[in-house]
Amino acid sequence: MPNLEELIKIREEAIKKHIDANVLEKFLFDCTKKYYDDFIVKKLTSQAEGDLKNSDISVCDSGIFITTDNQEKSNLFFDEILRIGLKIFSYGNIDDVSTKDDPIVYVKYFKGFEKYNYFIRLAYLKKFAEDDGYNFKMKFSQTLDSYDELYVEFEISSKIPRLVFSKQKILIKKP
Repeated sequence: MPNLEELIKIREEAIKKHIDANVLEKFLFDCTKKYYDDFIVKKLTSQAEGDLKNSDISVCDSGIFITTDNQEKSNLFFDEILRIGLKIFSYGNIDDVSTKDDPIVYVKYFKGFEKYNYFIRLAYLKKFAEDDGYNFKMKFSQTLDSYDELYVEFEISSKIPRLVFSKQKILIKKP
């Protein structure tokens, strides 16, 4: 009979096989990983190297919750799914794969003049952040501008060591 460690390895292998076999989830996993590596980690690293007196680092971002209620963004998502070759996926399936419990979010990011579009699953983003030891929070909000767009705000944060100056003076005596 397998022990807990062996069961965990078996489960992780089964999840990996499922992700590898599921084209939609593989696309979302890879897109979320790219977004996490290219933008979240770089922002956190920049903050860690920057203000040495600040012990809090965090990245706050938001995206639009993908549902068929938001036709413009769901069409973008559906076009992307067709582009990766998922022919059995229909427009109506969007609400089945993107729920409030496990949302798919459209994130637009600008780096200089270049625009990056990502479709990420927040469950994967949370997993990446927590695996790296960061805290993860998210909340849904609706703007007054558009009633069909529900925004998902998320924050990845942590506390790190900071530079502290003591009240004591250090004197250097010359020989």
